[in-house]
Amino acid sequence: GPLPVVVDDLYICLKEPVIDGVGGILGGATPIFVRADGGLPISGYMQFDSADMQYMIDDGSLEQVLLHEMGHVIGSGSLWQYAGLVTHAGTAS
Repeated sequence: GPLPVVVDDLYICLKEPVIDGVGGILGGATPIFVRADGGLPISGYMQFDSADMQYMIDDGSLEQVLLHEMGHVIGSGSLWQYAGLVTHAGTAS
């Protein structure tokens, strides 16, 4: 849905599409908007394969997968290049 008018902390959207069926990709996430002052995310998007949701609930891994993807929303791995923490991305170096 649309972003609230004011986001004090972090706004995360969640979707459960079919990604690739059972046992493949469990989910994915990324920041959407980043604050101009400081580069911290203001909003992000997480998605989880609807075909894997019941399996993750049953085996107890859903919380770990949610936290992992939240890490990407707050910038872990996803904003490293933007923040100048990665060099030679996509090259053999």
